Parts: sequence; structure tokens; C-alpha cells
Amino acid sequence: MDSVEINVNKSIDYSDIGIKNEPVQFENYNQEGWEFYLSNKKMFSSKELDLIEPTMKCKKLPDMFYGFNRFLIVNRSLDILIDFNAIDMLNFASFMERGEHLEKTAINFASKENKDCLQKIELTKEPCTNLKTIYYIPSELKVQFADKWKLVKVERDDIEKRDPVMDWTFSTPYMGTITNLSDSVIWTNTNKKGDNKPKFTIVPTIEEIPVNRLGPDNPIQHYSDVRFFDDELCDNGHCTGNIRYNIIIIFLLIINNII
Repeated sequence: MDSVEINVNKSIDYSDIGIKNEPVQFENYNQEGWEFYLSNKKMFSSKELDLIEPTMKCKKLPDMFYGFNRFLIVNRSLDILIDFNAIDMLNFASFMERGEHLEKTAINFASKENKDCLQKIELTKEPCTNLKTIYYIPSELKVQFADKWKLVKVERDDIEKRDPVMDWTFSTPYMGTITNLSDSVIWTNTNKKGDNKPKFTIVPTIEEIPVNRLGPDNPIQHYSDVRFFDDELCDNGHCTGNIRYNIIIIFLLIINNII
């Protein structure tokens, strides 16, 4: 697998919906067999937004959408690709999409110390075969006057009450898309791995990220911030979807802040 050929530019292709694929320059960093690729480009134009919106699983796109931005983690010898992209991140704002990837045997519970920011999902001891398994759900956010608005009685026959289908704040439980490298579009080899391909599972663990290893004698080697979307929530606040990563050991932090 060390001689595997890849082309990371193939990870960004919108030609099938009429969006011109612009040349993308990826930054690259390698460490101990892991390769990190990222691109930071301008946001989509209004025309590009109109073309991609019908293909999305969320009903509305943020005002600023960075569809040409990508963050890829590759390990050729282990046949692993971890892909972070704006489309998959936003699709998890759809309640239906969340339901499809919620592990069926998972137990939803409110963590006391985190009850104001998220709902955790406790996984069973059995490995999860769904690689997009959700293990937390962002808590419901409300604008300042939401409770007062609910008390207002409006008697009109032309007003239809609809059930919400997506998170209007674009909060997302997305933690990356994991696949075999040899199954991805960036794999350029003609031969595919056979039956020896590893079957990835998600297994609950009590291991923690060793943050204590950070220090003057073990500094961060590389840092970057990849932006995926921004929105002002109709003047009710601001949200941003991005990923920040530090390379020393592998730190992956998905950020989706509501201010």
C-alpha cells in the first residue's frame, strides 16, 4: 500500500451539477505515515449556491458556503481516508439524515455537565458498523423571544403548522466521513484491494486525547483552520462551521459555534 497513488484534487468535483471545477491548491503535511491535505478557497457564488442547493439534504444553505474547501487525512499503508467537507457537514443539519445514522442500539441521555450544549448518545459495547454513527446531538437553540412568541394566539385558517425538518442554526453532529482509501475517488491505482481490506468499526473507548503531551518540549508542529460555512441566522446571531486541527499527536476538533 505504500506505493499507492492518490490525487486529492479528485475529492472536489461538482461538474455533474454544472459547477466549473477550479484548480485547487492543497496544503500538505506528513507525520508518521499520516498525510494531511487541506484547501482554503473563496465561498460559492450565488449561481453556484443555486446549482448545489437542490442536491443537499438540508432544506436551506447558509449565506456563505465554502464548497471548494476540504480537509483530508490519509494513511496509505492502513488504507484509511478521513474526509471533512462542507456538504456532509451541512447534511447532518437534516433531522432525517441524523436519524439514518443514529446507531439503533444507542441510548440518548443528557449529561449533567454538558446539558446546556449537547445531548450525548451512549453507545453499547458492540462495535458500530455504521461509519457515520452519531454519538451526540446538538441541543435545541432558541432565539431570545421564542417563548413569548409561543404564547401568541393567532386564529387564522391560512396558517399551516409544519413540523421542523432541520436544525435552523445549522448545528451539526458531523465528525468526518471515514472510508477505505481504495474505495475513494482520490485513489488513482487501477488495482483494488481484495478481501484483505480492513472492515472499520466504531468502538466505544475510555481513552482520552493526551493533551498533557503539549508543552514547550513538545510543541505544535502544524496548525490550520478550514472554513466550511457561515450564516447570520436572519439577524438572530451567527454560526460558523469549520475544523481546526493541530498536529503533534492527532487532534481533531469540529467547531460549530453559535454566538
